[in-house]
Amino acid sequence: MAWYTTKIINYTFLYLCTIIEFSSLCYLFYALSRRNSPIRQAYFIISILGYIIDFTTKLSAIITYEGKFKSVILWHDVFLFGIITFVLSLNRYTAIAYWKDHSRFWSFWPTCAWCVFLLAYPVIVDIGFLASDPNGFFCLPNHPFRVANENCPNVYIRIGFRQCASSVITMIGSLILNALTIMKIRKTSAPQIATKLFIQSCVSNAIFTVFVITLVFNCLMWIHADTADQMLKQVNNMICNLSNYIRQSVNMIWLVVITRSVIRTSKHIVVSTTVTSSTTK
Repeated sequence: MAWYTTKIINYTFLYLCTIIEFSSLCYLFYALSRRNSPIRQAYFIISILGYIIDFTTKLSAIITYEGKFKSVILWHDVFLFGIITFVLSLNRYTAIAYWKDHSRFWSFWPTCAWCVFLLAYPVIVDIGFLASDPNGFFCLPNHPFRVANENCPNVYIRIGFRQCASSVITMIGSLILNALTIMKIRKTSAPQIATKLFIQSCVSNAIFTVFVITLVFNCLMWIHADTADQMLKQVNNMICNLSNYIRQSVNMIWLVVITRSVIRTSKHIVVSTTVTSSTTK
């Protein structure tokens, strides 16, 4: 009964988060397509890139929860969580601490390079381990407990361990960058939008910390599957999923709100500039 309740809760949040991500991505793509869009900035571009991958993962889970494509994209997505969080924290740090040079640090080509690195990161980190494991490429596209190969659960345990290690390292790095940014924020003249996005980054990192802690417990329970309490495992897994769904949903809604604010501000500036130029003629 408890297992069924946990599954219902997870599916409810999965569907809800997928709807929120789809709606938010539609609006953000619309905002990006506008002429002289004010959100063509690295923070928004990198965030949208991450949400595209995450939405693809959730959509594939809805279509076929144990499908092969879902297994591969989920593997990529979990590695991506931490490194994107770290890069966005780095972006906010430079926006506050080095606001005069921020646009140069995160201009078009550096942003493209970051996007390529982020997409390649899971492969860079994990491909060597998978290639060295005789069952790695066979087990990855499959559910660990739905294939004949009895070694697949151990392969997934090792993948989970590397994902935990990556998430813990990037989480610590993100929190350090947040702390350094807070130390600089009172001494900066950065634009207000930089502060708004930094607050969003801090809230995201706080929820991500909860996700990482539960992810570590999940990893430990996988390692000690024979002795782990199944009820505790289900509850921890639910908290892990919910913290991720809540983080993604809150981030998307917050990003849409900030985007609308930026667009309204840019319209006001354009109107004010037009009125001023016409009255001075």
